[in-house]
Amino acid sequence: MRAVAAILVAVFHIWVGRVSGAVDVFFVVAGFLITTSLLRQVEGTGRVRVGQYFSRLARRLLPLASVVLVVVAVLAPLLLPGTRLRATFAEIAASAVYLENWALAAKSVDYLARDDAPSPVQHFWAMSVQGQFYLLWLLLVLVALHWGVRHLRRRLAVLMGALLVASLTWSVLLTNANQPLAYFHTGARVWEFAAGGLVALALAAGPRIAGRAGVITGWLGLAMIVSTGTLLPVSTAFPGWVAAWPVAGAVLVLLSGASTGGVQRLLGSRPLAWLGRYSYGLYLWHWPLLAFLLAHTGQSTAGIGAGLAIITAALVLSVLSTTLVETPIRTRLPLGPWRTVAAGAVVMLVLAATATGLGRAGNTSATAEPNHNIADHPGAAVLNDPDIRADADVAPYPALEDATKDKAAVYADECHQGQGTAEVRTCSYGNTEGDFTVYLVGGSHSAHWFPALETVATDNRWHLVSITKSACLFSTDPPGSGDELEYCRAWNDNVVELIENNPPDLLVMTSTRGAGEAEQVPAGYPERWAEMGALGIPVFAIRDTPWWPSSPLDCIAQHGAHSDRCAAPRTDFFATTDPTAGLADPPANVHFADLNDYICAPNLCEPVVGNVVVYYDNSHLTATYSRSLAPMLADALADAGYGLSGEA
Repeated sequence: MRAVAAILVAVFHIWVGRVSGAVDVFFVVAGFLITTSLLRQVEGTGRVRVGQYFSRLARRLLPLASVVLVVVAVLAPLLLPGTRLRATFAEIAASAVYLENWALAAKSVDYLARDDAPSPVQHFWAMSVQGQFYLLWLLLVLVALHWGVRHLRRRLAVLMGALLVASLTWSVLLTNANQPLAYFHTGARVWEFAAGGLVALALAAGPRIAGRAGVITGWLGLAMIVSTGTLLPVSTAFPGWVAAWPVAGAVLVLLSGASTGGVQRLLGSRPLAWLGRYSYGLYLWHWPLLAFLLAHTGQSTAGIGAGLAIITAALVLSVLSTTLVETPIRTRLPLGPWRTVAAGAVVMLVLAATATGLGRAGNTSATAEPNHNIADHPGAAVLNDPDIRADADVAPYPALEDATKDKAAVYADECHQGQGTAEVRTCSYGNTEGDFTVYLVGGSHSAHWFPALETVATDNRWHLVSITKSACLFSTDPPGSGDELEYCRAWNDNVVELIENNPPDLLVMTSTRGAGEAEQVPAGYPERWAEMGALGIPVFAIRDTPWWPSSPLDCIAQHGAHSDRCAAPRTDFFATTDPTAGLADPPANVHFADLNDYICAPNLCEPVVGNVVVYYDNSHLTATYSRSLAPMLADALADAGYGLSGEA
């Protein structure tokens, strides 16, 4: 089963790019095996030898994990763009102490970090969940042993059953509320281990399902496992109730007996048995190889030939590292149980500390920051004035190591609201006593216009109020799901109430969303604009900016600021015609503006314009570039009738 799961994980990672459900099979098998092991130990000796328990885990898990992490740490500076090193070393440290799932969970609730390129150790999230489970299961057995060995299985069954129900309920609720967080949350996965543990208890009390029923059960279970990634909505609904499909499949296979024609003939065959011995290493090695390849090629998936090469290389590395490292340490390390545990802990802590130090060292630019001045770094001005040129020999600003932090001041000022609340957070800028008040409202794509709008407001002595929230459009029908959508809807209601009580002289927001021909006026925008019109509030709606498939910073780091490989046709980002032009009955109070001619050339979009880095991730403008757009924004506002006096 582990061999099948390892193959599924590799295939889906390399060619399909979605969840396979195979990790859930690993979790069920882990729960089955560790419960079986603990049960035998307790029923044989009357107690749990804690040192021996941790020693066996350390000898089995840590050698390969530490080798892979060390290799990734050594190769990352050579094979990854410099922009990804800080995050990679941070995740190596988290993986070494079995907390990678929580590191990724933290990213999952950070809207601006969700689109970060996956690190070469991201797959260690599953090992982290498994490591945390081993601690929990030891505590579970110790609690059950508190009342003695008699009726131990019954008490364990009650405890595991309670955990299964509680964890599955939590998994369904959390997946509906915040699926990215649920995916990495240990509490949403414990029930899968519990399912394996209950199977172990059932088989300790009675035989497997035999005969024709066993044959049907086994093959049905295998079919459920293999079909998970293709039949179910794994990308948006996992783990939740969807994970019950591969978990049930694994349970059915474990319960099926070795009948003639049964699935055991396949799973117990020599090739799969051999592969099963190296499945752990195959899982650990395939992802770094894939991540390094994709970083080098700039592609999102590997081709058939490259994918087969990755699987082959991962299997070879698994055999070598298992034979030369894991097996000798597991079978011949001359240390007692607690010394083995201590040695393993020291190795992983040193690895974590080293990775943390390397990450912090990479937090500072290796080269001197360029002098930021208009002559060397004119930014958008080169697309506005043909007489303005940018010297290609001047290093871009900000330095790539700093570009990811070059965000609008509303983030540092804690004025940009997160996703987990409906509270409206407002901050005032410019002339707070001014006679003309502008509200900047919407999501992060409204917020990245703040530096430009603040410059205009300061120049015109306007009062600028920032009212923005991550992943939340100012709309009567905002996109999203779960709690995030409910918070966004409530936030919208609260913003409307604020506007009704304190109406601005002008409201600024976005007008479109999406890339290429998928660009459109979001549902609910026209209705919201009409509401503002009924309140007598004019709206200045700005066409959305480019959405890149991945952060162009990585490409710049690899190929240079002015490489053609880092540019893309303008048609990749925008519909042929501005979608606002197709509105049947555009509200009279809305003025539409498109400033993308100052972000992209007529036929091409580039990540560096006028020696200024345009984006700090895959879709948001750096604060520096946004400020360089202030003159063009001022002109567009003037065209709408808002001049120096602020009067329309």
